[in-house]
Amino acid sequence: MRRYLVLLCALLLPHGASAWEGGGNEPFWSATLEAGQMRITRLGLPDLIFSIVAEDDDGSGLRITAADPAHARDAVLTRRPMICRDTMTGMPHPETVTLALGKDWFAGCGGAPADLLAATPWQVTEIRGTLALAEVPLDLRFDPEGRITGQGGCNGWSASYYLTGERLGIGPMAATRMACTPPIMDQETRLFAALARVTRFDITDASALVLLSGDTPVLVARPVP
Repeated sequence: MRRYLVLLCALLLPHGASAWEGGGNEPFWSATLEAGQMRITRLGLPDLIFSIVAEDDDGSGLRITAADPAHARDAVLTRRPMICRDTMTGMPHPETVTLALGKDWFAGCGGAPADLLAATPWQVTEIRGTLALAEVPLDLRFDPEGRITGQGGCNGWSASYYLTGERLGIGPMAATRMACTPPIMDQETRLFAALARVTRFDITDASALVLLSGDTPVLVARPVP
């Protein structure tokens, strides 16, 4: 659990570092933090723009208060480093968020799903339900620019990847052409086949990365110590 919280806390960007987005469904809402302002969007209503006046870290998350003096009202956004899954798509996000706007209260997810993938190198531990060979290095790394690289046990490899609101896809792979013993080559072949089938991902409570094809796990990996 401690590793899980450390991994997520690293993703809580301080105000001003870059634009941050969060939101939820039923009712649809979104909030954007950028340049000292909080922009709130709600379905069928005009956008609201507040000035950020305070940020407080209570040890479990970040509480951001924004004010709209012209209308004598505040908005309070709370960001906590807990995995949140979109209620419509199931896509994991690094933060669980709430928004208090006057008497209205909204819940949702925040942060970019790609940050979860790129937060750490991953050590592959399981392929299609079979444990990886303990003596063979299998790793993968996602970078923020849309590339994934890794060691297949015998050959190094790389590919592009993309994320949409619902899907993770891994593009055609390029690999070196070294030959190894049959068990290692067989595992590498299964690794490449599993990666080609990926359609989405999840992060477990134990910080494991699970790559799935539909609802079927095809690869499990854990943060490299």
